[in-house]
Amino acid sequence: MVTEIIIYKLKENTEDIYWDAFIKKSLPAMKEWGINILNFGFSIENPLIFHLIRSFKSLEDRKRTLEEFYSSDEWRMGARTDIIESIESSKTTVFED
Repeated sequence: MVTEIIIYKLKENTEDIYWDAFIKKSLPAMKEWGINILNFGFSIENPLIFHLIRSFKSLEDRKRTLEEFYSSDEWRMGARTDIIESIESSKTTVFED
């Protein structure tokens, strides 16, 4: 099993836009694509910091699944624009369980 943790720093005043796009479009789409979401949410110390924790069967499964998901019409025509435009920066770490 492989776990991925992504920490996003959002641009000022984009929290509501990001949250709406994530909850209504991105999260359901990831679930449809079989991406296992372990946890997500805003930091209790900084409302501009958002985390997303996902798990995959292997590194290869992660690579394949994310390539397919992020190239899909569902992502590109769904939450992509609102989410990408809300993010100032991000950091990702991946580790084996």
